[in-house]
Amino acid sequence: MGFESKISGYIASHKMLWDEEAIHQIESVIDTLPNLENDHWPFLPKDIFALSKPISKDANPVQISYSSAMIHFSMSVKQIEEDLQEWIQKFENFFKRIPEVYEANVDIHLPPYTGNYKNENLNYHWKAKRDSNGKVYWIYKGDPTTLEDICNPIHFTHSYFTEKLKNDVIQNMQWLSSKVGEVITITDRITTLKGNYDRHFTRTNRIETTFNNFGIRTSGAIASIEGDHIEFEFKTDSIRRIERRENKLEIELGLDVNTSRLIHLEIRKVV
Repeated sequence: MGFESKISGYIASHKMLWDEEAIHQIESVIDTLPNLENDHWPFLPKDIFALSKPISKDANPVQISYSSAMIHFSMSVKQIEEDLQEWIQKFENFFKRIPEVYEANVDIHLPPYTGNYKNENLNYHWKAKRDSNGKVYWIYKGDPTTLEDICNPIHFTHSYFTEKLKNDVIQNMQWLSSKVGEVITITDRITTLKGNYDRHFTRTNRIETTFNNFGIRTSGAIASIEGDHIEFEFKTDSIRRIERRENKLEIELGLDVNTSRLIHLEIRKVV
């Protein structure tokens, strides 16, 4: 006997399933995976995947591929924890070949190791974005993939603040302070579903103002953006991810085990 590992999730594509050819394009990628009997551990066989196909309006006017083609999957296996990192890599290599793919999500129930995680599951999420030149890049958010890190409670403490992350924060805070005098748009999202910023589960606030002042208080490591009649604050030592592309800065903070905050800052010149 061994512990059961439950793996489930979805892949979303912008491919509209108007005809058999569009359906075939997605299913042909799924068919490149081996059958279970020909697969090797950790398993990622075609058997576990299914495409939610649209139905004809004659049968029912309600579509199940409203604005996305949805591929879903699930399986139960014995103790994947030692090979989880390899499975995640196999899955990522596969789903990025799906035509017009833009999102993928995996939940893994891994008792007894995941008892302290949200819904006792590990979560891994990929989201495609485009830069100003139209080039696709991926934003990845995920729990640990090695058993040592999964069982290590420091994943939820400020010791997650690595040397590299610290340097990235310092550089980007310096960049932000250099933009005082320009116009800043702040989009602030807070969710209690740990990294899931779906609008149905997220409180969102949006502000646009002249960027008048910026500073970080030594006490509490609190960054403060001051604008016209507003003051916006966040704790820099709660930052878990920070990325800048051109004039846009995205900051994700871990507030507690279940709550996270996503701040998107966009700077533009005063017209």
